[in-house]
Amino acid sequence: MYRRLVTSYCGIPRIEEYRAVIIRKSQILINITHTLYSIADDALSRCWIVSTGFKRVLGSIGIGKIVEKSFDINDLEIGSRALLFPINRGAPIDIDGAAQEMYTADYDIVKLANMKIYTDVEALLIGSLSIDRNILDLVRGARTLIVGRDPSILSFIYYASLYSSSISIIPKYTYAINNVKLSHESLFSRDKTFDVVVLALHDQYVIDLVLNNFGINSSIIILYPSIVNTIGSSLRGLMKNITIVPMRFGDLRIGEEVYNSIKNDLKINVIDIEKFSIKSMGVPIILRFK
Repeated sequence: MYRRLVTSYCGIPRIEEYRAVIIRKSQILINITHTLYSIADDALSRCWIVSTGFKRVLGSIGIGKIVEKSFDINDLEIGSRALLFPINRGAPIDIDGAAQEMYTADYDIVKLANMKIYTDVEALLIGSLSIDRNILDLVRGARTLIVGRDPSILSFIYYASLYSSSISIIPKYTYAINNVKLSHESLFSRDKTFDVVVLALHDQYVIDLVLNNFGINSSIIILYPSIVNTIGSSLRGLMKNITIVPMRFGDLRIGEEVYNSIKNDLKINVIDIEKFSIKSMGVPIILRFK
């Protein structure tokens, strides 16, 4: 029997035992060692959002070793280390996440993690920073407001610091990077305009204020994947003139570049899955299977 961290629609997570299932065509079976407990997992655990199914496994991004694969997969080998990104398919709201010892993953959310100089925890952090370059390019040269408490936010801050003339954050609700010049904004300000707004948090009150005070004058809003389908009422009046872009993960070159630039500032909390309990998302949480 194997273990997984589940919640029913929403609510306090619990460990559940299960049997591994048989893989189907174009699927891979991965023995998970660590998984990221993201803002989406935290929001589901606190019932700030609700899943589309009765029961969901948490864990937005995972890492582990491939133990079995479908006959039609030729570029991944059994025994190789892999990162998987169920977050790109809507986990943990629309599909099960990676907080399970044996994860049956579709081929399109798996990336080979042949980064031998990094531990599993380090490689998982690289995965959490691996925003698609085309999305990061949207902040190039733009006046950018970044708000959120997820590791992915750090990639936007780092990239904007290289290519943007103006970066602002709302400090109470946003991670920051040392030695990067950031302007601090009030959540209640109405006198600033931005070209791009980046959001990665699930506090509906904060989301509404950011969108109403800043988002309405922007041209692009970049959203953490789990937010896209949960804030329709906030976006309804903005959709006509604004491009909504969901974040997408898996560009490991970007993740590695950002990680090596900020790793001395990056604080994390690694917790054995048996000892996990809901707590403040003050720092990123990684769940470990032993």
